[in-house]
Amino acid sequence: EMCIRDRYQRRVRECGFGMMQCQILVALLAGLALATLPVRKDFESGESFRIECQTGDENQPWGPGPVCDETGKEISFQYGQDNFFYCGLRVKDQAHFAWLGSLVQQERNWNCRAPLSPERKFFLPFTIPLWGVLEKDHMHVDNHFNFIFHGDSGRIIGAAAYPLRDRFQYAKVNSVVNFHGPVRWFHRHSFTPMSNVKAPASLQTQTSSKELIVWCCGSVLLTLVSAVFVYQFVCKPALKEKYRKKE
Repeated sequence: EMCIRDRYQRRVRECGFGMMQCQILVALLAGLALATLPVRKDFESGESFRIECQTGDENQPWGPGPVCDETGKEISFQYGQDNFFYCGLRVKDQAHFAWLGSLVQQERNWNCRAPLSPERKFFLPFTIPLWGVLEKDHMHVDNHFNFIFHGDSGRIIGAAAYPLRDRFQYAKVNSVVNFHGPVRWFHRHSFTPMSNVKAPASLQTQTSSKELIVWCCGSVLLTLVSAVFVYQFVCKPALKEKYRKKE
């Protein structure tokens, strides 16, 4: 009887160990699958993105675009969506004032770039030109800008920014220039608004990476719960019944 009981306990432990190995293997495979998920190559409609601008630093030549004083964050845009932007640029110190003055005098360029896709491997160059009049301790800056983008199947294929004559705002050190204006998106190489073009079916049914990760994690969790359930209520009782009969 002792021999039968020992053999039964050993078989139960072996079965339990096998189930544990199976669960670990499933978890590892799921983790590997999540780690190898490809980075999305296309923007979704309405997806936010930021631009980058030159910093003048040789060690880090590209940095954030204009930082808006009211939010403390970089200016951002939404792929394929026309809207109106507002961004207050604070003149931080004398060095910043001198740099803005050089832009107004067209002695330097405010070189920026927009990402072609979410991968941020390739960028489209454009400049933000400041129009104004520089005085000794202040300047008058036109604060109205148009931002223009061209999109094609989830990719940004063109970008531009230019001032329009509106109001010339007085600016000096520690003041804020209230840049504002419309953002417009055009379809491919035309001037047809993207809002007038129906999105391809592939973009309408595209699943985001976050949704895919949630789906994968849910599948792994469901598999593990199912495995534990089968072992606890099917495998284990069957083993008990089998060895009870032998006893």
